[in-house]
Amino acid sequence: MILINNFYLLQTSGLTISTSLKICTQLFPNSRFEQKLTQITNQIEQGSSLSAAFESSRFFPKPLIDQFKNAEQTGKLNEKLDQLNQFYLNEIDISSQKLINYIEPIYFTLMLLYIFAILTGIYLPLFRASVPG
Repeated sequence: MILINNFYLLQTSGLTISTSLKICTQLFPNSRFEQKLTQITNQIEQGSSLSAAFESSRFFPKPLIDQFKNAEQTGKLNEKLDQLNQFYLNEIDISSQKLINYIEPIYFTLMLLYIFAILTGIYLPLFRASVPG
């Protein structure tokens, strides 16, 4: 998730939660995501907790909200954000590998067809020229 990665980087640089979320909001212009992040930022500025603000948006997955709750209880938001960042990066790697595994046989087949077409284009005229008639 782009949000978690950027939120983690901004938090580790020492910005406040609301400032970090405002900057993250600018990453998603003209989208529903931007609206939800703006709503969350406003709630945090009004005194709501991070997990409560994310939960009230009803837009983000429950495991993410649970991790925010845990981070609030332990006081280790940066560590949880790092764990979430690593988790989502790992998920992206797994999804990418699955996609590659599906595409690879198709690509291989298309390359074989392409090579066959080229070889046919080269050798067919030679065979026709060698046949009398």
